[in-house]
Amino acid sequence: MVRAAVAPLSSSLLKATGQRYTGCQDYGDHLVGPIGIRALLGTELTRSESAGVPKRAQALWDFQRAFGESFPQTTRAQMHFCNWISRATRHRAVSKRASCVMSLCFAWLSLLLTGPAAAQETGSANEGLVVDGLGLPDSRPALSVRADAQAITLNPGLLGLVEMAELDVEMAARMERDAGVGLFAAIPITSFFGLGFATQWQRASSDEVFARNYQLGAGLSLADRLGLGVRYSFFGSEESLDIDRFSSLDLGLTLRLIPALVLSMVVEHLDTPRFRGEWLDPILHVGLGSVVLDGALKLDLSYSDGLAQIPDGRAQGTVMVSAADGVELFADGSYDELESRWGGGLELDFGNWGFSLGAHGRTLAVGSTEFDGLSFGLSVRPTHTSTVFESSQRWVRLVIPGSADERAARTLFGPAGTSFAQLLLTLQTLAKDPRYDGVVLEIGGLGYGYAQLFELRDAVQEVRAAGKTVVAYLGDGSTRSYALGSVCNAVYLSPGQSLSVTGLSTSLTFYARGLRFLGVEPEFVKIDEYKSAPDAYLREMASDEQLEQMDDYLEGIFEQVIGAIAQSRNLDASLVRGAINTMPMRPSEARAMGLLDGSVYSDELATRIATDLGLSSVPAVESEYQPPRPREETWTAKSRIAVIYVDGPIIMGNSVEVPISGAMATGSDTIIQLLDWAGASRSVEGVVLRIDSPGGSAHASDLINRAVAKLAEKKPVVVSMGNVAASGGYYIAAPATRIFADPLTVTGSIGIFAGKFNVKGLMAWLGVGHLTLKKGDFSDIFSPMTSWSDETRAQITDEMTTLYEEFIDRVVTGRHLDPSVAKSVGDGRVWTGSTALQKGLVDELGGLTDAIDSVRIARGLDADSLEVLHLPQRSPLSAYAVALPIDLFSVSNDDIPALETRTLDVPPLFAALAGRFPELWLYEEGEMLMMLPFGFGID
Repeated sequence: MVRAAVAPLSSSLLKATGQRYTGCQDYGDHLVGPIGIRALLGTELTRSESAGVPKRAQALWDFQRAFGESFPQTTRAQMHFCNWISRATRHRAVSKRASCVMSLCFAWLSLLLTGPAAAQETGSANEGLVVDGLGLPDSRPALSVRADAQAITLNPGLLGLVEMAELDVEMAARMERDAGVGLFAAIPITSFFGLGFATQWQRASSDEVFARNYQLGAGLSLADRLGLGVRYSFFGSEESLDIDRFSSLDLGLTLRLIPALVLSMVVEHLDTPRFRGEWLDPILHVGLGSVVLDGALKLDLSYSDGLAQIPDGRAQGTVMVSAADGVELFADGSYDELESRWGGGLELDFGNWGFSLGAHGRTLAVGSTEFDGLSFGLSVRPTHTSTVFESSQRWVRLVIPGSADERAARTLFGPAGTSFAQLLLTLQTLAKDPRYDGVVLEIGGLGYGYAQLFELRDAVQEVRAAGKTVVAYLGDGSTRSYALGSVCNAVYLSPGQSLSVTGLSTSLTFYARGLRFLGVEPEFVKIDEYKSAPDAYLREMASDEQLEQMDDYLEGIFEQVIGAIAQSRNLDASLVRGAINTMPMRPSEARAMGLLDGSVYSDELATRIATDLGLSSVPAVESEYQPPRPREETWTAKSRIAVIYVDGPIIMGNSVEVPISGAMATGSDTIIQLLDWAGASRSVEGVVLRIDSPGGSAHASDLINRAVAKLAEKKPVVVSMGNVAASGGYYIAAPATRIFADPLTVTGSIGIFAGKFNVKGLMAWLGVGHLTLKKGDFSDIFSPMTSWSDETRAQITDEMTTLYEEFIDRVVTGRHLDPSVAKSVGDGRVWTGSTALQKGLVDELGGLTDAIDSVRIARGLDADSLEVLHLPQRSPLSAYAVALPIDLFSVSNDDIPALETRTLDVPPLFAALAGRFPELWLYEEGEMLMMLPFGFGID
């Protein structure tokens, strides 16, 4: 039967070559000539017959003969495909060699579409093929520890725990029993939901029918502890009507009992399908798994009950040991009343793909031992994993995005874009990655604040300190781009660009005259002259105090940039300052001054690197960096550090995010809930409070301040200041265990103000009448239709003075400062991070990764078993934010990308009003504010 089934395929392959022979007869859809007759008889061709066969047909015949009995009957679809090849190969433009290759490809496709695959869990009867389930021999029957492509077959409950997409192809070359091919895939759709599919072409033994098994499944994970999955299996077979179209619904479950122990269960035939006229009982598989020694050892034990051929059930076990990076050894076995199966092998990981080899046998109950054969596997994945072989002189390209939010927005299917924290982590990982000797850093136009920019510089310096060569390729020669690129070993500029390190500038806008023209009267009261936030509405020009602090701040940044460039390029600071005053300049001039190493086009960069750095060969630069990751994560209990982000204005209630613009405001309720959760969670060892906020509501800031102080009594709370952490942003940082600031962070601005806009004149000008009735002298104190009297101003000033003294007291308590010192630095003035360190307002200069390391070291945690949580996650809608012509929430103390990419020519006054006023609309009328000057930015 099996040998006869080979004939139609042989004849159809012969027909594919476009040849006919004398004496050929047409049997149905198939053309059978002398070669086909030989195939029917299961014999080989004679020398004379072989000599008369064209090379194309001979190659196909040799291919088929090599597989022997593996080919089932050809389908009608294959015949149509043969005819297509026949027509194609008749064309003169197709060489004999090409047509032979096409035919061989078809033969391989035929094997995949209709060939058999192994049935590991089958008995010796046809019924067992379906009832006992199907699986490849090297599947390593591990119900609990294999969250990979084969989860769909082993346990669909693991699909929700799969962390990276993977495709596996498995082949078993058996002797007397079992042979075939299987295709398995797992795709994580989100961090908690995954899909899987598998198809296997199988024949359990020479006396059993051929069958195809197709599986579709989905899995859901809850808190990385519980996995639930469902699988639908259906079969196809031309040799058995009972098996053909048989289907089954299966259920899988995985439950982590303790960190290193997992319970799994799989129920097959949950829908009790009919087979040969009888309802099938469910099959139950129960297993325990453990991953210990940081993932180096994986153990899995399971028991199967309900197998038709084995009433007493079957026990199975699997052991997997990581012998070295990218090398895993495995052994598995099973025992039942009929036989014992055993097997073992190894799996080699080469990064994006892996290869496995296994040997398998069995010992029957009567005492005889049989060797079943070998199995082979090939896996492909988009994410680079730990690998066994690494070549030397490997380089990789890393593109620095133009900007990155502190927290990446999320789509319905996961993160969208790269967050600033992810960018830092990528550079940190690259520094430790032994696979690469060099990095090409591609830098275009950048919109980062200078504090973030210097965090990136530190991260690149860490890559260099690890012994790697870092080359910067600038697509933009602006100040920010060059300031980052200058920290690299070499800096190259595109020939069409000029180096334009032109320095820094800032603009101050004042609306008092325009507001008076409109009949709007600003009513504001502030504490300390340096608290200049309301000055934009009260004055026509800057005050001396505002000019003083702005000039000091600008000079601080400028000196830091000049010093960093001079140190990185080994130049005198005065030379760098002089060069800036002659910018822009052509690349040749910049190279002569030592600012550049040359100009080159991107496709010539690798050759230039080899020449300039004296490399023995031109490096092959990989186009994209893929961080390595372990093939399977350890289940040892992970310690957690929670990074909680406070970005944008601080408001009462829940955080707010504008879907269109992507602007954010941090709500006190949201942050307090996260801080309380972190304090109560046993897995969270400490908290990093990442602040990139100009402040906001005094009441909201006070509530967050108290929550931080309470948490700091239980666990370390370390603050990492981003571009700006001033006024209310500093107020919430004061009680932290430790405060890190970047050298160019804008902080301080310890002060308070309150106010409103009186639009009574505007209403009168518009012809709108208004009447106020009140009970109580101050009931209309914050009405937009009344002016403040001297008595009203005095009362508001008294209240603000009380709040200001509380602010100073919180700084004294949190920073352990003398009250007189606190008052001297708490006069509303803004400070850079470097100056704040000198004043005692912060503890150390450093970025986000430094703050995380501080918590880790304080708690004695292992970096390899540490999980960092980034909270709160941004709304999925914010991933679809578009850049507005006017930034509605331009409160950041660094450059605002939206201003740089403005697409409409908006008059300055209206742009200013649209960009600044909505910040006040976030707050209640008359709400006390601890906030920086609006739109405080550096160009």
